[in-house]
Amino acid sequence: MAELGELLATVCRELGGGGLRSIAVDAGATEPLDRILAELRGDAGQERLAAALLELHEALIRYGVAGGLAPTVRRQYRASPASSAGSLPTIEVWACPAGRCSRWHAVADALDEPPTCEVTGVALTRKHIRW
Repeated sequence: MAELGELLATVCRELGGGGLRSIAVDAGATEPLDRILAELRGDAGQERLAAALLELHEALIRYGVAGGLAPTVRRQYRASPASSAGSLPTIEVWACPAGRCSRWHAVADALDEPPTCEVTGVALTRKHIRW
């Protein structure tokens, strides 16, 4: 299964799109989703959070969501950083304020204000990452 940060990024992205809650209702999986949100809004214990993510992931697969919280990856060509001259470029992004989720938005794509975390409602943090 995918790493915890990747699963949390999927939860965050799908909550933002509005589809995860309705699918969880249809799949009978609102309880693990609510536990995930409660853990993230509180002092999330990694083991409890991972258990709730696994439970939601498995419920989504049983319901028919291909890949659950870890959908199949689309492969895309990306030139190796070693093939370019000079150092790796960095980009400025909005990232998870708690550092739990691997999801990010390029600052250039954002509106006038920073986007907010779909789980906590807290503004995302501005960072630089190597691209």
